[in-house]
Amino acid sequence: MTVLPDAPRATDPDILALREEFGNSPESLLDALRALKQRRGSLDRETLRELARVYDVPAERVAGIVSFYSLLSTGGRDETTLRVCDGIACWMAGAGRIRNELESTFSGLQIERNSCLGLCDRAPAAICGGRQFGPISGSSDPRDGSEWTAGLPPLRAGETRFALRRATSGKGAAFERARVPALSPEHIFEMLDAADLRGMGGAGFPAAKKWRWAAAAEGIEKFVVCNADESEPLAFKDRVLIDADPRRILEGLRIAGHAIGARTGIIYIRGEYEPQAQRLEQAIADAEAEGWLGCAPNERGISFRVSVHRGAGAYICGEETALLESLEGKRGEPRARPPYPIQTGFRGQPTLVSNVETLAMAAAICDYGLDEFVALGTHGSPGTKLYAVLGRVQNPGLFEAPRGLTLRQIIEDFGGGMRDGNRFAFALVGGAAGTFADASRLDHRLDFGHADDILPMGTGAVLVADESVSILAALREVLHFFESESCGKCTPCRIGTGETRFILDRILARQGNDRDLQRLESLSRTLTLSLCGLGTSVPLPIASALRHFRPDFESLIGEKG
Repeated sequence: MTVLPDAPRATDPDILALREEFGNSPESLLDALRALKQRRGSLDRETLRELARVYDVPAERVAGIVSFYSLLSTGGRDETTLRVCDGIACWMAGAGRIRNELESTFSGLQIERNSCLGLCDRAPAAICGGRQFGPISGSSDPRDGSEWTAGLPPLRAGETRFALRRATSGKGAAFERARVPALSPEHIFEMLDAADLRGMGGAGFPAAKKWRWAAAAEGIEKFVVCNADESEPLAFKDRVLIDADPRRILEGLRIAGHAIGARTGIIYIRGEYEPQAQRLEQAIADAEAEGWLGCAPNERGISFRVSVHRGAGAYICGEETALLESLEGKRGEPRARPPYPIQTGFRGQPTLVSNVETLAMAAAICDYGLDEFVALGTHGSPGTKLYAVLGRVQNPGLFEAPRGLTLRQIIEDFGGGMRDGNRFAFALVGGAAGTFADASRLDHRLDFGHADDILPMGTGAVLVADESVSILAALREVLHFFESESCGKCTPCRIGTGETRFILDRILARQGNDRDLQRLESLSRTLTLSLCGLGTSVPLPIASALRHFRPDFESLIGEKG
């Protein structure tokens, strides 16, 4: 009996088209998967096997990527899936109740939770089919075509705009020093150093030091990456900067590339920011048409190209090494350090990763001058900062003001004071990975450093609560976020975030005991052993809540252990 070989299997034409569009490198796997998900609504096992075959990678790698990113791993087409934010700002605005109402009201519309969407100024918020909505209600139906149109927040009394000045004035022309940088790299480093410009993504590392190290690094090629992943709950400043003045970010990238000797800039933007990604792509196209991006060389003979890379839903990709893994088409899991990205980054080459606000501020300093920037600060802290004040205040939103404001100034002078005359109970300062502050710290200032009268700046976000909000319930929501977004690579973070959330659930149900408080303290110490900033940041809100609000915990505990 003659056994005939199987006929060659025809390759899926959609996948072949994606390979033509995005390239056949494994780096483009994430782009291809995002496009397939958008077209087909779900990614079945056969589709993933076919994609793996076409890209010549193990099928397990493709399946691992899909399971890692939230925008890929859930079913349903983007156009018929409403993702309702359950970040802490939206939680405080009633997002959980509204999600339940939506589920019981609309058929044919898949309702899913989503970690913070970066739309905290529009809480409660949602996305559907790449469109952003907020504030939503239990009767909001994205299929009716309505959509929130982003814009520059109105100017507040006392606000000082520096990074946002050009957007405020309406003058959008790029400045000449960004087109053909006239400043030497050393001069740029000296200005950033004198300005005390920090990494504004939350870490606060001195920008001048990081940029100098990147300039001194040796490699075949260098890269500048703009971190626009902004997935930290309460943070949305980068989104506003992109909406208001995307060219300013491109100018910052060009200046950074000039300073360190890089020819390529990449903007890594979170997948939930589709309108902002399109805005950046249009700004890049305009800049290339004008000749100051693309093939146009600067005075050192270096051309500079910029591209936009979309993430697919993973908070951990805000950590710079996880971001680089994602850029290379992998699961966004953090790398062990050292080596650091400035030594071995994207494609193993020296890579400078800087936040959107950091790059925008650097460009504005080069534009308007160092002296003006330094003169704007307070308490010996130069320059301005983008702040967000949210929650139970009269006038929530984003504003730009001198660095070093006190918590009281943020709430009263810029937030309009407490809503409905209610009493201040606490504030979460710096983002989800921030510090809970009580009334005794209202006159502490937000800044970088570790003085007794300083609250950690973090992202510059402040969530204000009155006495109707439980500190334990707020902490529980923060831990729910970290548990949901842990990549699972490190045991302390994978297990510790879930256990802390479980303990808080038990205490809130009045089933806890004082051993639970000891366990929370122990877990917060263990979490510092995690590999990246996600795990090591979780102890900050836990420790500050226990330190300043211990009676609130003890009042819910029955049995004494």
